[in-house]
Amino acid sequence: MKLLWVKTDFLHPTTRGSQIRMLELLRCFHRRHEIHYIAFNDPNEPEGLERAKEYSSKTYPIDYQPVDKRSSAFLIELIVGLFSKIPVTIQRCRSTQMRAQIERLMQQEHFDCIVCDFLSPSPNLHPGVHVTGTVPDVRLWLWGSNVSIVPLCVGGGTRLKIFEAMAAGIAVVSTTVGAEELGSRDGETIRIADTRACIALLDSAVKRQRLRGRALQMVTEQYSWEAVGGAFEKLLVA
Repeated sequence: MKLLWVKTDFLHPTTRGSQIRMLELLRCFHRRHEIHYIAFNDPNEPEGLERAKEYSSKTYPIDYQPVDKRSSAFLIELIVGLFSKIPVTIQRCRSTQMRAQIERLMQQEHFDCIVCDFLSPSPNLHPGVHVTGTVPDVRLWLWGSNVSIVPLCVGGGTRLKIFEAMAAGIAVVSTTVGAEELGSRDGETIRIADTRACIALLDSAVKRQRLRGRALQMVTEQYSWEAVGGAFEKLLVA
């Protein structure tokens, strides 16, 4: 596959656990796929750009100088952030140059998949991608969706958001890791895929209806508060 990988930084020097995990993952991908990597370039860390060829086929460094957190300009960012739905940490990564480069690449290249690595670079993606920030009631957004996507590459947490989406009547697509240990069956109550699957589901109302109908029945019968409470009650009286 040809992948566009969008991130806020390059992966060297590897001083954080998250960098190490992503570095090893991308090295594996790079052996089998064409990785186009776009990220902010830190001139104080030249090793980042120099070693990017270890995990990418092509790199696109973006000049970016964040506001110093000790400056009055950063204080202004914080004050403005009080009135914005988008967290300051994400707003700080908004870049006209990165957005323009991504749009040029999407016109010139035929990517099979675009990966937004974490939320920070998301404001620079295609205009069709809408970052809501904090919302007062997530149910309204769930009910207005056709597909809920769980693109986890590393396990963690209880994955209750999958059951939440199913209970809202939304078809769910998840990676294998994202849906592990839930008891959901691929093609019956969920679509499990580690490559392309979202578009096919978005294009087929029949497939979505079949998945969400069976998924809603499953969570109602097995994972509702009444069902879970009943199972726990049996443990108490056993």
